[in-house]
Amino acid sequence: GIQRASTFGGNSQKLHAAFDAYATAMKAKYVSLEDGMPTEYAMTEERNFDFIKKCFADMPLTKFDMDGIDKLLGTIAKRPLNKKGKPIAVNTVRHLVKAIRRFIRWLNKAKDWAWKKPYDYEVGRITVQETNAEIQARYHPSNNEVFTPDQIKTLFKYATPGERVLIVMGLNFGFKPAETLRVQTGEYDLAEKLLARVRTKTRVYGQWRLWDVTGLALAWAEKSRPNKEDATLIQTRNGEALGKRTEGGNRGGKIANFWNRLLDRIQKDFPKFPRHPYSTLRDTGASAIREIAGGEVAEMYLSHGNPIPSGALLEKYAN
Repeated sequence: GIQRASTFGGNSQKLHAAFDAYATAMKAKYVSLEDGMPTEYAMTEERNFDFIKKCFADMPLTKFDMDGIDKLLGTIAKRPLNKKGKPIAVNTVRHLVKAIRRFIRWLNKAKDWAWKKPYDYEVGRITVQETNAEIQARYHPSNNEVFTPDQIKTLFKYATPGERVLIVMGLNFGFKPAETLRVQTGEYDLAEKLLARVRTKTRVYGQWRLWDVTGLALAWAEKSRPNKEDATLIQTRNGEALGKRTEGGNRGGKIANFWNRLLDRIQKDFPKFPRHPYSTLRDTGASAIREIAGGEVAEMYLSHGNPIPSGALLEKYAN
């Protein structure tokens, strides 16, 4: 299935170089209209294959036959260790497998690469092993990580005014970092106590009533932002959008930095305080709403696709 490889010199073309070429092609193809940089999708593909290269030895493309493909997928399915020394998450495995399949489709058509997918190549199911503890933690709704009311009080007590804005946006709106950083001043009405916007990821329109504390926080953030000509609500001291992407294409990492500093301050006084990520505020809000108003309303809060009484996505975010 790869006889064409010999046309360009046989073993001279290597798999890792093809990975790099694919990542470069994706960054050239997928460019953001907002800032002219490669999209977050393209940057994620590059990071995916940087990780894959660390897990799987380089080889001539002439060796990347059906057996080579199976070995690559098998290596990822075994959940290699991440930079923290722990097996990668099951979801990460699935994302990487999909990335590999996209790479194979690209490589099969790439004119500069003398490779054709094997005639017996098929997209099959990949089995990923999980421990019993992981299964219980992943699929049992009551095991989802959320903040307790007392922990939320502690977060708010130790937070700076700017960090409190981030907290209420995570809780009131169920926003993840990238969504929080995209909010514009024209998307909410303080008098009507309403925020309305389309969630970028799902293209789902949502409306959220502002809590009193949220209205105060948004008013403070709007007044405090240095660059009034920019409608972006969350700005740096220099008047740039805090969500402006880094050279690495990361938009939400700056919230993680703020969040980690807040948790550091709390853990100096309370070492056992849970170090949940910022997105846990979203899970906490969804869990509370589900308990009060049911699954359909919680799905609406999360801006998922089609609200249903109990959706598969909801089970991942709410107790």
